[in-house]
Amino acid sequence: MKMKKSIFTLLAALTIIFTGCGENKSIDKSPQKSNSNSIASINNSTYIKTSQNVYSQGFISNTKPHWYFDFATMKKMILCSKPNCTHNSSDCISNVIGDTPIIHGDYIYYFTSESGIKEEKEKREYYIKSSLNRCSLDSSNIEKIVEFTDCVPRDFDGCALTGNTIYFCGDDMNPTEDEYGNILSSNVGGKHYFCSIDLSTREYTNHGLIYNDKQYSAANSSSTAKVTGVYNSQVYIEYSFLKEKIPQTAYNENFDARDYFTILNFTYDLNTGELKQSELPSASFMNDDSYLYSNYPDKSSTLIYGGETFVIKGLDVEIYGRFVNKKIFMNDCWYDINDSSKHTLGKYKGWNILSFYDDSYIVSNSNCTEVVKLTEDELLSLDKD
Repeated sequence: MKMKKSIFTLLAALTIIFTGCGENKSIDKSPQKSNSNSIASINNSTYIKTSQNVYSQGFISNTKPHWYFDFATMKKMILCSKPNCTHNSSDCISNVIGDTPIIHGDYIYYFTSESGIKEEKEKREYYIKSSLNRCSLDSSNIEKIVEFTDCVPRDFDGCALTGNTIYFCGDDMNPTEDEYGNILSSNVGGKHYFCSIDLSTREYTNHGLIYNDKQYSAANSSSTAKVTGVYNSQVYIEYSFLKEKIPQTAYNENFDARDYFTILNFTYDLNTGELKQSELPSASFMNDDSYLYSNYPDKSSTLIYGGETFVIKGLDVEIYGRFVNKKIFMNDCWYDINDSSKHTLGKYKGWNILSFYDDSYIVSNSNCTEVVKLTEDELLSLDKD
């Protein structure tokens, strides 16, 4: 019961992976016409992504045994309710729940899947067996919610929970037979589907193929699709692929994969159920009321927030930007959109900004062995370090 009480009220979540911000210079804070419609908040929306699952009041580690870190107490606890459990065995729930467990209500939800070759007489075929499971926060008892056989969930790249429904991308694992008769598989290339599971009804739905890229020669060995977040009542899906193979001569110190990959952005409308391509570029960060993306190859980024659009000159957020409390964070600097100022992270350069909780910024080192709270004054004082 103690574990359940500690994490029962968790709501919004997302994850961050930071690198450098480069030589960023100035912000053009002049409001421009927004590319989005009026912002609508989604109640109880959660974005789960590999690395850390960061909720409004804490986060789940990505190491086994999995533990939950509480921002209020600044302490961690193992995600297991079994009495006298050592958390070292393979049947301990903290070692079973996978890389991206989802806390919702009284349970921890997690995906499992297996795939391989099934041989019957002289016939061989590739099979997939996936399931969503849940574990009670009170007892650690495990229950299977639903099984499906058409795809393997790409939950390690991100999934979204809004209301009582989990949204995710699934891969057909691209089974192909080589010249020797061996069947090979991969979660890169092949077919990518957008899927959902209603936790109330336990109904699994495959909403269909996200994009047909088969006209491009290199897509079958390069394409991926992943859920990137929820914004303005839309679930966003990033679909990337190569039209042609990258030449070996391209791999040098100036290599940037964005010069070669085609990156498409799709949305699933939570109100109408329509899946379509978005006019917005794929985001570095989003939540219910903000959307941040790079304008590459132009070295600038755009933030849509509060019904306004801000262009941040000299900053390429790529996939690493994080917007917290009206500040855009990278791994060694941050920008305040209130006064267009740029600041350093001082001794916390390279650390992750996880959340803004109880008037403090929660920051951690890359593997979350150290987590600290910084007040507004302490954050500003890092400029002097």
